[in-house]
Amino acid sequence: PELVLARMVYEHPIYTRAAVDAQHRLPELNRGGVAFAGAYHGWGFHEDGCRSGAAAAALWGAGW
Repeated sequence: PELVLARMVYEHPIYTRAAVDAQHRLPELNRGGVAFAGAYHGWGFHEDGCRSGAAAAALWGAGW
């Protein structure tokens, strides 16, 4: 126990119908040289963050 630095409790987000509907509107925020990305653009998994990051980079012409 003396070697434990911290204990944390993590919870997966709970998605409501309204939250899922709002996700479809997130691309509307991407303008003026700003693009948002993150796991919250999907179901909260790392893969969702990767996918949304690639989509954000594509707005500036970067390919995957």
